[in-house]
Amino acid sequence: MLYEVLDPANYFTPDVVADFQSVRFEEIGPNQLLVTGGTGKSQPEKLKVSVGYQAGWIGEGEISYAGAHAVERAKLAGEIIQKRIGDRFDEFRVDYIGLSSLHGESLSQGSTPYETRLRIAGKSKNQGLAQLVGEEVEALYTNGPAGGGGARKYLYEVIGVVSVLMNRNQIQPYIQVFES
Repeated sequence: MLYEVLDPANYFTPDVVADFQSVRFEEIGPNQLLVTGGTGKSQPEKLKVSVGYQAGWIGEGEISYAGAHAVERAKLAGEIIQKRIGDRFDEFRVDYIGLSSLHGESLSQGSTPYETRLRIAGKSKNQGLAQLVGEEVEALYTNGPAGGGGARKYLYEVIGVVSVLMNRNQIQPYIQVFES
């Protein structure tokens, strides 16, 4: 009942504009619910269509640091990359896996791990700029804090999805079956 329901009084389906404002749930047995109170308006002139679009690129880079002062070296490496390219991205993130990637640094205080993995990610509409993240992290092998290893780089295309309303007369449904 909550999935994609931005307006509970006007939820578009192909057959009806549903109104969920008066819906009630009642447990009538084990694993059984009675759902009542939903109403609807006439079939909409428009259909809700999910449209995919090219939403940019995410470039990632990772490198590990272990041993004495591993966290400090990873943080220095993160600061280097942040200063070099961070302000060029729509979104930019520096994580220290094993230290701050899940809950931020507040829960890691008072603990000094022997190893940590630096992960940097940047999102951009420009593929070449996104790819630069991995290149910069890989360059830390020879141009960053000592002892970094296991560098990896990734580049992902981001496909965004947006729901739009289209005139139902513009949509021609068809089925295509592929045989292998």
